Amino acid sequence: MMFFCFAQLATLAYFLYQGMINRSQLIYSLTFAPVYLVSTVLGTFLFKKAVKGSVDLIKRFTLWFLLVIGIATLAF
Repeated sequence: MMFFCFAQLATLAYFLYQGMINRSQLIYSLTFAPVYLVSTVLGTFLFKKAVKGSVDLIKRFTLWFLLVIGIATLAF
């Protein structure tokens, strides 16, 4: 999550530097920052709470999900 957060901030800085974003777009984007932060913190908390006893189940589900998505991407 932190990688994507920093990648988005770097992209935003580059767009600002190039003049590709105007003031209204920047204000609109900044209004979502609190929602982004709260949802990241809440998601991290809920993930840690869910992982306590079922690490193997979550790993297995995630790998199967990625496999299905990969196959679907190749097929379509």
